[in-house]
Amino acid sequence: MGKIDVRFRKAELEKNYCLLLTSNSVEKEAVKAVMSASVKADVGQKTSGAYLGFLGESVVLHLSGDSGVSKDQSIGRIANAFLRNSEMPTPRVVILVGFCWRNPANTPPDSLIVSNEVWCANVLHAESGELHPQGNLHISSVNIDANQAKRLRSDLKETTLNVAIGQIASAETLYKDSGLRDQLVQSHPALLGGEMEAFAFLCRDFPWLVLKAASDNGGDDFDRIRQLGAAELSAHSILPLMHSLERDGSIALEDFSRTDALRGVLEGDAIEFDAQGHTINQLNDVLDGDFGAQLEHRLKRYASPDGYGADFSRHCVDGLLELTQNAIRHGRANKVTIQFSSSKITFRDDGEIFDPRSLLDGGRGGARALKYFLAYEETGAIQFIASAEKSGNTYAVDLPLAHIALVTARQNCSLKILDNVIGLPYGRPAIVEFAADCTTLYLDTTPFRMSSRKFVLADEIKLLVAAGKKIYVGCGNPDDVSMYREEFSQFDESQVVVFLDPKLPPRRW
Repeated sequence: MGKIDVRFRKAELEKNYCLLLTSNSVEKEAVKAVMSASVKADVGQKTSGAYLGFLGESVVLHLSGDSGVSKDQSIGRIANAFLRNSEMPTPRVVILVGFCWRNPANTPPDSLIVSNEVWCANVLHAESGELHPQGNLHISSVNIDANQAKRLRSDLKETTLNVAIGQIASAETLYKDSGLRDQLVQSHPALLGGEMEAFAFLCRDFPWLVLKAASDNGGDDFDRIRQLGAAELSAHSILPLMHSLERDGSIALEDFSRTDALRGVLEGDAIEFDAQGHTINQLNDVLDGDFGAQLEHRLKRYASPDGYGADFSRHCVDGLLELTQNAIRHGRANKVTIQFSSSKITFRDDGEIFDPRSLLDGGRGGARALKYFLAYEETGAIQFIASAEKSGNTYAVDLPLAHIALVTARQNCSLKILDNVIGLPYGRPAIVEFAADCTTLYLDTTPFRMSSRKFVLADEIKLLVAAGKKIYVGCGNPDDVSMYREEFSQFDESQVVVFLDPKLPPRRW
């Protein structure tokens, strides 16, 4: 997948995602490691890395740069430009993630610092042979009162027992001198520690937090040994922090309905065609080539020949491609998104309102393609529903035969995990059971928590596929979708279907 241009996702993402910021490669890799289904993002400027993906169920955009605003690629400059660019979507919260130094008087070693108050100490006055920081306190709109702080410490206890909540200093100064550090904290005793980026972009226009783990004391014994562990601690604390603040109402909830199409793209269940990247003369070539191949690839996951016949895929892809071309050529659409689920294909464009059935009286290629495709309605193989809004058209193609196969597998051919067999040190007993006459099976992975259990079951599924079974693998989160799809990448999509299980609604607080 190529880069996702964030400018074209503004309607979906406006105040509906979390912006994560990191200022060096150690912090960057720690945050990337906790994200899932992430792809490179285009944010209209140079960065050290821009990634759009998931953290748990939440959509996040991760921008990385350098430390220190004097550098061209400093994360402060990058964030400042991004947040003030009207073409970019406003985040629901901004979190600066990474490591920092601690105030030994206030903050225990290895503490996680959560700050909604930053003392910007980057202005220095030279007086009497000494440099004196002149601070301005910036307070975020994310409120953390005493009760919320107590709940936050409880919610973060699985990642660390030492959670410090309060003020942090920010200045483009690397403290490696205990005397200068003490001079700073004596002038502002409430400080928990300090870092080097926040002062460059903080303002009252958006909610923000600093989430950093202490890696050193900011004094004579400075070293970088604990930076990796501190970065990993802060990265693993992002999700429980977000969940805690969502429950308290301190930050807004994500509107999952608005990010449905984007989720499909990130999870691999949707593909997009961006007309702005191609001329009209190129349109037919590109649609008939790579885009058409991607449609065929995804359709095989859900509409196998045994349910729909050998010709269905060809007619379905032809119809969808002609709809795409018509939306762009005649409907002036800029973007088309086609999303697949276990029982439906959803076509969306942002063009002028159009009823595809009006093409059926024509004799050109588009009319012919739609006639063949919509003829499947007469047999009950599909149901085609067109709707329109001010923002474009939506065409839903229900796949009842695919749905029937999944429902049948769920009801009659679900895999049962046997007790007391996973992890046995000797032999290779079967770890699942199912009805003997089942050829299409369903595995519900949503109850599984341990990675070791998930991988053992993945190995069992590989044996079943090798024995000629088709498996539906229902997952409860995007992380598991990515993991299982990677595990089963050697199989054809008609053998294993891994999907985010629609029977489970998104988690809401």
